[in-house]
Amino acid sequence: MMMKIPGILIRISRMDQSRKLTDLAFQCHISASYLSQIETGKAQPDPQILRQLAKALDLDYTIDQNWLLPARQKLDQFIRTALLSDLDAAREQALNLQRLRKRYVASPLALDYHLAFFVYAIMIKKQRGFSQQKRLLTSIRESFSDTQAALFELACGISDLSQDLIEAEIHLHRCLKINSEPLFNALGHYYASLLYFKKGKSLLASEHCANASRMFNQANCYPFLIYCHIQYAAILAMQEYDRPAAILTSMLESKTLNLMSGTRSVILCKLGYCCINHGRYEQAEAVLERFGDISHPSEELDFLRCLLKYKKGEIVLMKNQIPADKSYSEPISDLMKVMKAVADQDPRRDKLLINLLKQGQKKLDQHQKRFYLTLLIDYYDEKRSYAKKGQCLQRLAELLQGG
Repeated sequence: MMMKIPGILIRISRMDQSRKLTDLAFQCHISASYLSQIETGKAQPDPQILRQLAKALDLDYTIDQNWLLPARQKLDQFIRTALLSDLDAAREQALNLQRLRKRYVASPLALDYHLAFFVYAIMIKKQRGFSQQKRLLTSIRESFSDTQAALFELACGISDLSQDLIEAEIHLHRCLKINSEPLFNALGHYYASLLYFKKGKSLLASEHCANASRMFNQANCYPFLIYCHIQYAAILAMQEYDRPAAILTSMLESKTLNLMSGTRSVILCKLGYCCINHGRYEQAEAVLERFGDISHPSEELDFLRCLLKYKKGEIVLMKNQIPADKSYSEPISDLMKVMKAVADQDPRRDKLLINLLKQGQKKLDQHQKRFYLTLLIDYYDEKRSYAKKGQCLQRLAELLQGG
């Protein structure tokens, strides 16, 4: 007897068919009718069960390498493209892979296929069905290979960076404990650096950034090597001004880096924050004027211009920086909502700030918390609510000490 499955051949020999099917049902807890349905194409085979069958009963389990190996290479390339944020290419690859979905899910690559599209959904920020897919993959996590486990933990860590910093740390820690693909380890260190930067832990952020930079350099992964340099400058800017400002300015001035406009916007935002956070408002205005026109318009640049007006005390002019009909994604939407409340001198803006601090307990980074607390302190000072101002000052001091 020979069972034919797309991409798979299973040959049953040495025993008669009925005894073989009985043994399969007993040892693998499945019914003979299920095997019959697989053979006739009425049911999709579970690759794990097929491996169990081969191992338990010494079956001749062979794979159609002519299809399987190129198929795996396409999946691996798709995952790499998505993780490295080349999303236009990833979308094209996704369409091609979706056309072959039935063949993939009926092969030993079924789990890899589902994991690949789980990663893709995260990178393009497609939230529909995400939680259900995550729960499903979590329930079978014990059956993952090391590579699959590292990819899953990395993807969850990336996703949780904007949702729950505690969960993000757990997932990224798990990813880095697994000895898997060099790319996954490098990305694990890079996103761990972003995580600890958000948590205000500059030493850990710097350590992970250095590891990621070394690995990306070894792999000749140019785009993320640039991102590591940007991240390194942002970490430096937590403590000092001159060095990070020089690094970021030289990157924007460089003719050889051949930066995309989106990357230029990221660098410009980091440089703007560096200037503003160190009280160099004139320099911030100068760099926004100089490099703003050759950078891709971004939500964060809109906020940065509002923040600069606020820091300079130009509250009335802030309104001109807030588009009335423009919607923003998180977390910029909350920040712009706060900026509008400040510009309008909303008498209830303290309630807005308190709600944002409470609701964002898990996802707000230290920089956002400090900003909201600073606005609350200014508000209570204006209203002469000195007791509440004192409470906010105490909480701000705790945050500055890493609490």
